[in-house]
Amino acid sequence: MTKFLAVFLMVICHTSVPHTFDSIVHAFHMPVFFMVSGWCFNQAKNTKAVPFVKKRIRSLIIPYFFWAAVLFLMWQIFFWCFDKTRVYPLDKFAYYLFYSNAEYSPFCTVQWFLTAMFFAAVISFFVITAFKKSKAMLYVSTVLLAIVGVALPYVLPVRLPLAVDVALSSSAFFMVGWLIPNLIAPCLSKRLKAAALSPATLVLLLGVGITAAYFNGYVNLRIMQFNNQILFYLSAVTLSLAVILISYHLCRLPERIIRIPLFYGRNSLQILIFNQLFIQIIKLFKPDFSYTVWFLCAVGVMLLMYPVILFTNRYLPFTLGKTKKKA
Repeated sequence: MTKFLAVFLMVICHTSVPHTFDSIVHAFHMPVFFMVSGWCFNQAKNTKAVPFVKKRIRSLIIPYFFWAAVLFLMWQIFFWCFDKTRVYPLDKFAYYLFYSNAEYSPFCTVQWFLTAMFFAAVISFFVITAFKKSKAMLYVSTVLLAIVGVALPYVLPVRLPLAVDVALSSSAFFMVGWLIPNLIAPCLSKRLKAAALSPATLVLLLGVGITAAYFNGYVNLRIMQFNNQILFYLSAVTLSLAVILISYHLCRLPERIIRIPLFYGRNSLQILIFNQLFIQIIKLFKPDFSYTVWFLCAVGVMLLMYPVILFTNRYLPFTLGKTKKKA
């Protein structure tokens, strides 16, 4: 459910929304994916490095290269038909694909997340494995990763390849997501756990997160635009936790009500890959919709994604890092 909420907000922000709303959503809509991945990471089932890395290559790196090639072809056709000035030469595509995938490029800019997630997961795996017997070192390592992540734009003259620099700051979110259910929650009493799940806590998280995001302004994890580093992490963590808490309460509803959102959440990769292409086609014919109509268009994009999800799950599961049975 968390992934559905995050990916739907991402689609809305790719259309046309007020600047303040866009700034608030950008404060957390990518960090929350890293936090959820850390939350779901089972260290007991991932004890050996080589099998873990192989599994992540299959689920993240193979989809990255496959869909980058597919989107390159699709965008080239789109540009050739409607804007020949934006047709990309092959050598430029290779540059974006193998090096600077976190910079603007319509066929790589959505997939930077896959390589960043790969490196963030690998970094976090080694941190968790190395310091699994020392809670203090796990907390210290998380703080150090956060500091290094936001300091990189100031000390590096160029971007690191394949979004490795993004992964360093994102691994801090991965670690926070892992620490909460594995180290923090077990130490809480039943009363504190109940309080943490209460509506009052949700209001507090939303209030702190929205306020921090408002004063910090527009941020973007992909291009490593953080503005105030403290406000960046404060808004990202609190709003991500708020979305996770909202998801927790929504998942207590009857299955028939939440079945469709859960379906989209489980298939967020396809939405991540194709949503901008669908949106650009809509903007080609009507670029000046009102905000309300763009929200409806975002809903329409999600509906259009349904047959795409079914097709890719059935015929191309390996390109999504899935087995045929799991798809």
